[in-house]
Amino acid sequence: MAEVVLLFPPHCDPRGPYLALPSITAFLRDKGVEVVQRDLNIEAFEALLTRENIAKAEETITRELEGPDAERYARLSKAAKVAPYVTENIEGAKRVLRGEEFYEVDKYNWGRKVLALGAEVLSAACHPTQWSLLDYKMRYSPHVSAEVLAATADRRENLFLRFYEDAVVPQVLEEGPSVVGISVETYHQILPGLTLARLLKGRGPHVTVGGALFTKLADRPAALKDLFSVVDSFIVYEGEHALLGLLEGLRAGRGLGEVPNLVYPEGDGVRANRLMAEDLDALPTPDFQDLPLHLYFAPRPVLPLSLSKGCYWRRCTFCEIHHSNTNSSRPYRTRAMEKVVEDIAVLKERHGTEHFLFTDECVAPNRLRALSERLLERKLEIKWACYSRFEKTLDKDLCRLIAEAGCRKLLLGLESGCDRVLSLMDKGIDKKLCRRILEDLKSEGIAVHIFCMLGFPTERKEEAQETLNFILENKEAISTIGLSMDMGIFSLARHSEVY
Repeated sequence: MAEVVLLFPPHCDPRGPYLALPSITAFLRDKGVEVVQRDLNIEAFEALLTRENIAKAEETITRELEGPDAERYARLSKAAKVAPYVTENIEGAKRVLRGEEFYEVDKYNWGRKVLALGAEVLSAACHPTQWSLLDYKMRYSPHVSAEVLAATADRRENLFLRFYEDAVVPQVLEEGPSVVGISVETYHQILPGLTLARLLKGRGPHVTVGGALFTKLADRPAALKDLFSVVDSFIVYEGEHALLGLLEGLRAGRGLGEVPNLVYPEGDGVRANRLMAEDLDALPTPDFQDLPLHLYFAPRPVLPLSLSKGCYWRRCTFCEIHHSNTNSSRPYRTRAMEKVVEDIAVLKERHGTEHFLFTDECVAPNRLRALSERLLERKLEIKWACYSRFEKTLDKDLCRLIAEAGCRKLLLGLESGCDRVLSLMDKGIDKKLCRRILEDLKSEGIAVHIFCMLGFPTERKEEAQETLNFILENKEAISTIGLSMDMGIFSLARHSEVY
């Protein structure tokens, strides 16, 4: 039996766990709370992408090929053609992505392709729903409450509804929890996450939903009002003390008015309680122990860790990430490096892994240096990646140091190859600096992921072309093993300076 059950719904990257649930689980267990945590994202990949389910989807597709509209016919026809191949190879593809063949490029690409085809076959049977390794989309908008509620009850098009009913809800209720917490971190999780909430609400536990997405609505809680038909409460910002306070309030049978970061219905309105931020140095090492680390699509566990909360720069005019930390007088907070390195040592020993992803919004160069020096002092041989910034202090010596300490990849926001646009974005960088840093990283064997965007306000066609030209002109510096890139379209974020 568990007092709290924490659930991470589809859809997210299936290559490794996310940090939210293990962090809260560790905190609650440290306070003596019985917790069960489940990553339903990877459980759904494992439970749905099977020979049996692909074959069933093929039967549905074949049956429905008679007389549908043109778009549906084209999609079902394509799915029907590939379904036998996927049925035959789906288990082998999962073995490739979880084993040593992962490192053989051709086999890796084959495994990813088969999984992607499997997701397409299953979602074609729920047309027009689309499920892939990258996203989950229904014809319903995740931004409109009425459509969200309709999606949660659509038995024909909601791909995850039956999975929840068969493999999740009975087990959760059997635990008899007082609280069920559902973490929603991406837009692709909104419809699956609130579907799960609807199935659990009113059946015993208090159902609360947290995560970065709903935190964006913390300054206008009334926008959540319609969703209280499927959710009992929302937790905005950080959830450790909020969940503990919620549990204690329910245990004592008192009101919820003292629970920090809680948003819930009260009378005909919506109440938002006082906000609080966690002391990062007071938090325990994240607890991944009851997650199925063998199921993720990587041959060895890649564990996420955080060195800080917020962004130390906080000036990019297109960005609203900083909003997730506005409940603190210190919007950029760091965890003591000694504690970070101890977290790494504990998790490396506990799970037998040497692979880590630091999930901070942005790791400053001085923190990169401190981390690397302590890893080398402790002789903690790990391989790691993190998000950082193009900075003058990210010089050749620092690139050499972080490479020696195990850094294999930096994820960097170039955004634009036009200095005028970079100035409007207040990035604090120029093309010359970015070119130098890319060359230094290349020389030390550190791969890069580059974020770019097109369509920033006032950007002209020839300036957008400058971004493409920058990539092509610097392909030798950029082209490392592990290179990846996002070339996105500008999106207006409500809490950004540009907005």
